[in-house]
Amino acid sequence: TRIACGSAQMWQDICSENSHAIECAASAFNDALRHLLTVHASDMDALESEFLAACEFRKSLDER
Repeated sequence: TRIACGSAQMWQDICSENSHAIECAASAFNDALRHLLTVHASDMDALESEFLAACEFRKSLDER
């Protein structure tokens, strides 16, 4: 991966300078995974909706 092949010092600097943003993104990702697991356990139609919404979001990134 890009991170594994890059300079360790460079990535340390990036992580140090962006620690708050990384923490926020990791927390949001964790919350989204927790939500997905909760939905999966209780409602397969809702899970399908989550994946369809994710697909539409991903497609919208190509349009930017």
